[in-house]
Amino acid sequence: MHHKFSQFTSHIVAFSLLFSFNYLKGQDVHLSQPMLNPLLLNPALTAHGDADWKLMANYRSQWQSLGAPFISNVIAVDKKLVVLNQNIGVGGLLVYDQSGDGNLTNFAVGISAAYEKDIGKFHLRGGARGNFSIQQFDLTQLTFPEQYDRTQGGFNQQLDNGESFAGQQTNYLDIAIGILAEYTVTPKLKAGFGITNFYVNQPNVSFYANESKRNPYYNYQGFASYQYTERLLLKPYLIYSFLSKASQLLIGSEVNYTLLNQPQKIDYLVGALSARSGFNRNFDAVVLKAGLGFKRLEVGVSYDFTFSSLRQVADYRGALEFGLVLKGPSSILPFKTIPCERL
Repeated sequence: MHHKFSQFTSHIVAFSLLFSFNYLKGQDVHLSQPMLNPLLLNPALTAHGDADWKLMANYRSQWQSLGAPFISNVIAVDKKLVVLNQNIGVGGLLVYDQSGDGNLTNFAVGISAAYEKDIGKFHLRGGARGNFSIQQFDLTQLTFPEQYDRTQGGFNQQLDNGESFAGQQTNYLDIAIGILAEYTVTPKLKAGFGITNFYVNQPNVSFYANESKRNPYYNYQGFASYQYTERLLLKPYLIYSFLSKASQLLIGSEVNYTLLNQPQKIDYLVGALSARSGFNRNFDAVVLKAGLGFKRLEVGVSYDFTFSSLRQVADYRGALEFGLVLKGPSSILPFKTIPCERL
């Protein structure tokens, strides 16, 4: 239905393209700082890392320069558990997303779990997440082509819109599964690869009386961590997903620079440069990120600079995003090797 939304402004063409892509992606929230909320990316990343628990929050405002912005809010929490001598992770996720002049909103509550196993230098994880979503829109905020009144030279909402909506709200349950494999190449270099399958159960997401199932799609993640120097850590990443003719590729690298003897207790500085594009569409955006890292807290801010055809009306402006992750202590005992001389 999104591609039938119309807006009587000079930006109608840009919004039509935007709504078409949004429809194909099924209103899925995407972040420019995905590793500050990995639960959204892959359920296998639930409780991943050394911290016993994490609290994550993200705020994203996109297309402010084109009218009604697209607002995304994500809050997640996860925790490590040991059950029957097995390491598992559990987590919860809240998503509130609002987009466009029709106030199309998506409120989702998700529960995820992951299981991990070490085999030699390989660290393997598998996870699953179930989301209950409520989507709705405000019909009074929209106009349709059939409501254009030539006698008045504008849209008249008293006219029949020509649509057969069953209602302005739809609810559904969707399931995502994911796997993750990490490999320790050298003491300084680690690499990993993950796959997520979203909408495995193909839920009905239609606002119409007829059924319209949400097609499943895959998201691929590649990442690495390289301790270039004692104070410089490089963290390149690649995230790619596609559905039909819509695709999205985010590729870039984060750099962490360790600080010493800071009175502000700042442990490291964060910088990142990435590009968003797709194999089946034009180059989209360049993303710049800056952040601060403390012992148990990391905060980041990023901005998407638009370079697609929308730059002509957006003036290169895109999305502003804030993210943070609060980490609990780690119960993992540090492993140190003590040299022993034999007589």
